Amino acid sequence: MDAFWQTLGGVLALCTGVIVLTLFFKGVGYLSTLLNRSENTVIKTQSFIAASTLVKVRLTGGHILDRVTFLGFTNSTARGQNAGNRIPFEISRMAVFQNQDMTKIYVPGRAIDSIEELPAEPS
Repeated sequence: MDAFWQTLGGVLALCTGVIVLTLFFKGVGYLSTLLNRSENTVIKTQSFIAASTLVKVRLTGGHILDRVTFLGFTNSTARGQNAGNRIPFEISRMAVFQNQDMTKIYVPGRAIDSIEELPAEPS
């Protein structure tokens, strides 16, 4: 009977350790979510395309987005468990464009064939 309690004590200690570590990492993840509220922002790129440049985007299905402004990409770190205000993984890596009506257009990166910069309009 003594061997049974020694074995059970080791198993209980191992299970308790796993539970404590699980709760610790859940708490760290929750604090990280609370402190980092800017997860659903658009990542702006400095050297890719200037902010006010009009572009023509050719998509894989033959569609063309003409005279839009490139804003950036949706944040790709917002994947994983869908906690709080995180965006789903399927739309976490999308290019964001804005047309002249100030409407944002989200396009999956794999659907873009090419991006062509349009010449600047004379003022």
